[in-house]
Amino acid sequence: MTLMIFVLNNDDPQVVEDGYYKHCPRQIFGLPYAYIKGATNYPRLERDENLFIVAQGNDHEIGNKGDAISLDAEASAAWLKDHLLPHDYRGSIFVSACNSAPIFIGALSRALGQVNSVYGSATKCKDKIEPPGNPMWVLAT
Repeated sequence: MTLMIFVLNNDDPQVVEDGYYKHCPRQIFGLPYAYIKGATNYPRLERDENLFIVAQGNDHEIGNKGDAISLDAEASAAWLKDHLLPHDYRGSIFVSACNSAPIFIGALSRALGQVNSVYGSATKCKDKIEPPGNPMWVLAT
């Protein structure tokens, strides 16, 4: 399985190593990958696998100030389709970004179209992800 954590807020690549390789159960979250500007060699998820995105964010965009990446829902959907998601993707996407629910994740869900479920957080996340089923996750409507 290629379950994946995709980390946008990585001012230092060591954040991925320290925060996710060591502290997130691999069988729940999969391997972490850091966003690197211009990189295109990310593994694609399988059709039904979950994707966890960790980023800074608000109700209109996600990204990282340090890398000067800022993606609204439409740009996020386009980037995900181009780099991570197979054309027939049916997994769930969990966006761990402050205040990403309900506005950002609703727009992302509509922009992606084919995804089963998109979840986000209605509160501050503090660079932490929780497993599916945790009350932090709000389902996009």
